[in-house]
Amino acid sequence: MEKINYGELKEKLEKNLESRGNPKEGKLFPLRYRQVLDFFKRAYRKAGIPIPKQPCHIWRHTSAQDFLEATNWNYELCAEILGWEDTRTLKACYGALSESKKEETLLKAMGYPIKKKKKFFKF
Repeated sequence: MEKINYGELKEKLEKNLESRGNPKEGKLFPLRYRQVLDFFKRAYRKAGIPIPKQPCHIWRHTSAQDFLEATNWNYELCAEILGWEDTRTLKACYGALSESKKEETLLKAMGYPIKKKKKFFKF
């Protein structure tokens, strides 16, 4: 699967690949799951946050919620860019419509002016 990236993340990924001869196959990050898990557990401890049951998975939920909010709840676009096969799981498990979005939509439907806040999605 090819991922779309822009800005600082894209630049860092390109430099990383360039430093390794721009490989066309293999892992982007030569890390094992256990290494990543241990890293997250250390980070949680250092921050004084209780370690959740799935220390890494929370970031998938967070990115889905943030991306959906930033795209006005465009499930199709979110699924495509963040790597879901379709929108079913995204809608069922990750992307419940936020209370603030429900309120904003109701106010808009009732004819009230809506103050838009800029929200940036950052990987």
